[in-house]
Amino acid sequence: MNNIITKFEEEVLITSTLEEMRGKFLSKRLLRTWKEDFSDEDTGEVVQIERNELILEIGTFLGQSELSEINFMLQSGDIKEVSVST
Repeated sequence: MNNIITKFEEEVLITSTLEEMRGKFLSKRLLRTWKEDFSDEDTGEVVQIERNELILEIGTFLGQSELSEINFMLQSGDIKEVSVST
C-alpha cells in the first residue's frame, strides 16, 4: 500500500545542500533571476528590469540530472537556495 502524504503532513525545507534535496520534490518553481539595464530611447533614461528564466517547474522530482542542473546554477551564483518538500 502506498503512503500518501497530505499537505498537512508535508515537510518543506529551503536549502542549498544537494544531499538535502535528493529524492524530494520542488515546492516552488525554480527561477534564475537577474537584472538588465535598458535605455529609454525617448528620454535617454536608464531603466533596470528584473528578468526571470524558469529552470524547473513546481512538483519536479529531484533526481540525479535535476540535481546536476541545480548544482551548476548554485555554483555559478544564478540561484542561492531551493525550496523542496517530501
